[in-house]
Amino acid sequence: MKIPFTLLVSLISLTLFSQEPIISENHLLFTHDGKSYLLNDQKLYRITPQQTLFLKEVSIPKIEYKFVETEFGGFLISASGGIYFEFKTEDFDRLDDSFNFNSQYFNYTFHDENSLYSFGGYGLFTYKNIITEFDPSHKETFLYETNTPIDRHPIGRKKMIAEFSDNTLYIGNGLGLEPEKNSYDQKETWINDVWKFNLEDREWIPLGTSTLDMEGVTHFDFFYSNEECLFISPRKVAKIVISKNEIQLFENANFELIDTFNKSKFRYDLTINDSDQGIYAIVDQQNYSKKIQFIPFENFFGSKVHKRPFYSKPISYSYLILIIGIVVAGGISFKLKARQKHKRTVVSLVNKKIKKLGIHLNTIDLKIIQTLLEIYPNSISFPDLMAHYDSNLSYESKKKKLRTSINNINRQLSFEFKKEPIELIEERDEMDLRIKRLKIDFKRTRS
Repeated sequence: MKIPFTLLVSLISLTLFSQEPIISENHLLFTHDGKSYLLNDQKLYRITPQQTLFLKEVSIPKIEYKFVETEFGGFLISASGGIYFEFKTEDFDRLDDSFNFNSQYFNYTFHDENSLYSFGGYGLFTYKNIITEFDPSHKETFLYETNTPIDRHPIGRKKMIAEFSDNTLYIGNGLGLEPEKNSYDQKETWINDVWKFNLEDREWIPLGTSTLDMEGVTHFDFFYSNEECLFISPRKVAKIVISKNEIQLFENANFELIDTFNKSKFRYDLTINDSDQGIYAIVDQQNYSKKIQFIPFENFFGSKVHKRPFYSKPISYSYLILIIGIVVAGGISFKLKARQKHKRTVVSLVNKKIKKLGIHLNTIDLKIIQTLLEIYPNSISFPDLMAHYDSNLSYESKKKKLRTSINNINRQLSFEFKKEPIELIEERDEMDLRIKRLKIDFKRTRS
């Protein structure tokens, strides 16, 4: 029986191009437009549940990459930032005129219709809490400025739970250093606070503390898609949607299989393909080689799912007072009355002398006094008080001016109130010890 020549050529081509590749140390799985690929050194393959097809050699620098799929396109980015390619028609088009930064490894990258942004990461011996913006029209990366004072930013972290939805960045658990310990031999630990940042307002806002216990988790990785974060480890698998304060824990996921995932370069190499309804992963073999394995969703996640809130919100001061009032209503009533009398005394005493104080104090100094009287007996943060100064001033300049105002006000208060001394009192914020607060009250006796 004779085999037609065209069929013979097709069979030979299929044999040559569908051979299972030898997975190198520099490999990356990614999915774009419903199709999954393997970038193996400088060779590009198309992968399906049935086979792996060699496509072409690609000319890109031999460095570590990650792939970010967006509604505006797919992007191959150097793992530490700086180099950007767009993936089009199964080829990589260079977008930048830059270099490999080596400064933001394990960052979280997100996007809008104009730019690609990266938060956090680790490099050059520091854990980052900055946002960088890559603007394709300028072919360069810039620092994205915020309106939040630096001492009210989240702690720097890498390899974190994160999400970007409705023009807002959300971040959760990540690896970093506790700032108050400040030791050269300090080991990295889990930073578990949760924050959000709106790209338009450019303001960082704390949301609470994560409920996901990460202690004892050694090998793990995060994967981001469709406004959610997938956490994978041999002990826990979870989907997190921070914007909805929701976590789904997959209690009978395929942990035994996850333990075989290749862990080179402190990460798993896998890609999620919703079109194929499964996950492609690089797994280790007994002969120390590696191969691509396709796992259908039902074989990976299992069927037992437990939902709960992802983070706990801090109890507000007013709510805490309400609880205390309910529990000890009878015992506290006298103290509340005394507090109101105390308030009337302090406020009325200062208001009677406000004109005299105004002779020696400037307009902003008086505004600070009036603000403290309005919120008495509560305190207000230094950053909130600094809003009284010119917005064009730097943070440090505002801080110095506020310190001068506090000294001026205390000098005049000590002169006007000698029998019942009144002063501005500084204290630490209970939620964030880095932040100072200010209140006005009778002078405290010092031992």
